[in-house]
Amino acid sequence: MNQQSKASLLPVYFVLFIDNFAFAVIFAIFGPLFIDPSYGMVTAAMSSVSKNLMLGVALGLFPLGQFIGAPFLGDIADRFGRKRAFYITITGVIIGFILSGFSILIHSYILLILTRLITGFFAGNLSICLASIADLSPDEKTRAKNFSIIVIITGLSWMFAMLSGGYLSDPSISAHFNPALPFFATAVLALLSLLSIVYFFHETHPTKGKFHIDLLKGFRDIRASLEIKELRMLYLIYMLWILGWGLAFQWYSPFSLQRFGVSPIEVNWSQFAVGITWMFGGYFVNNFIIKRWHPRPWIVGANALTTLCLLGMAFSGSFLPFALFFTVGCIPSAFSWPNTLNMISINAPAEVQGKIMGISQSAQSMGFILATIFGGIVAAVGLGSVYYITAIFLFFSFILLFRFHKKTAPSKK
Repeated sequence: MNQQSKASLLPVYFVLFIDNFAFAVIFAIFGPLFIDPSYGMVTAAMSSVSKNLMLGVALGLFPLGQFIGAPFLGDIADRFGRKRAFYITITGVIIGFILSGFSILIHSYILLILTRLITGFFAGNLSICLASIADLSPDEKTRAKNFSIIVIITGLSWMFAMLSGGYLSDPSISAHFNPALPFFATAVLALLSLLSIVYFFHETHPTKGKFHIDLLKGFRDIRASLEIKELRMLYLIYMLWILGWGLAFQWYSPFSLQRFGVSPIEVNWSQFAVGITWMFGGYFVNNFIIKRWHPRPWIVGANALTTLCLLGMAFSGSFLPFALFFTVGCIPSAFSWPNTLNMISINAPAEVQGKIMGISQSAQSMGFILATIFGGIVAAVGLGSVYYITAIFLFFSFILLFRFHKKTAPSKK
C-alpha cells in the first residue's frame, strides 16, 4: 500500500468513528428520555407499554432511513466517486442532528422521529467507508486487516459515545447539560469529519457519469442480492445476525432501567466496558486467528458463543450477570461482524463494491428495523421475553452459517 493510500485511510477511519459515534450516542440518551417523565418527552400518566412503543418507533426510523438511503448513496459513491458521496452524507447528518437536538429542546416527539428518519437516510457513511477501504486494500489479507481496524474504531467511538452521551444529557451534573446537548456536539464532530475528507482524502474511485434517483432501491437491491448464488446466503446470515445482536444492544439500556432498576450512569458505564471487549474480540482475537487459520469455521463457533451469551442474559435475574454476559458476548460478536462483511466483499466484483456494501448496509438496516419492531412489541407485551428473542435470531444465523460452511469449503492459505 502506497503512502497516498495510507493517508486516505485516516480520514475514512475518522468518518467511521464519527458515524458510529452518531449511531451509538442515542443508546445513552433514548432509554432515560423515554422512561423518565422529567425530561419532557413522555408524561408520568403514560403506561410502560406506550413508552416502549414510542421508544421502538424512535429507534426504528433511523435504520428505516438508512435502508432507503444506503444503496442510493452507495450508487452515488460508485458513479460520482467516494469523496462527493461523503460530502452529501456528512452534510445531511449534520443537519439531521441539529434538528434532532432542537426537537428535544421543544419536547416534540413528532419532530424527533422525523429528524431521525432524515438523519438515517443520510447516514450511509458506513457503506461508503467500507467501499473506500476495499478500494485501498490491494489483496484479501490486507482487506481483512483493514476491516479488523474498523472494530477498534467502532469500539472507541462506542465508549466515547456512552460516556459523553450519558454525562452531557444528565442535568443533575450541570444545569447546562440536557439530552439535546449530545446531538449538537455530534453535529460539531461530524463537521470536523467533513473537513478531514475535504483536505486529506484522495478519491479512490473514478466517476461514471449518469445517475437517476430510486428511493425503492433498497428493496430491489436486497431482492436482487438474494438471487446471486454467492451472496444470498451471506446476506441472510448477516441480516439475522444483525436482527439478534441489534435487538440485544438496542434494548440493553431501557431493559436494564425497567427490569433491574439501575441508574442511567450505571448502564452507561457498563456499556463503556462493552467497548473494551468489542475491541479485544474484533481486533486482537481476530488478528490472532486470521494469521493462523481460515476464519470461517471460527465465525461459526463465534455465532454459537454469542447465542449462548444472549441466552445467559435472558436467564439473568439481576443486573450484574446480565451485564457480564453481554460484555463477554461482545468478544465473539466483534470477531463475527468484520469477517462476515469481508466474506461478502470478497464474493463481490470489484467494480460494484460501493453497491455491494450499500446492500450490506441495507441488510443491516433491515435487521435493525425488524429488531426495533420486535423489540417494541415484545417489550410492550412482556419485557422479560426480549432476550429470549435475541437468542433465537442468533441461533438461526448460526444454523445457516454452519450449513454454508459445510457446503462451501474454505480455500487454504
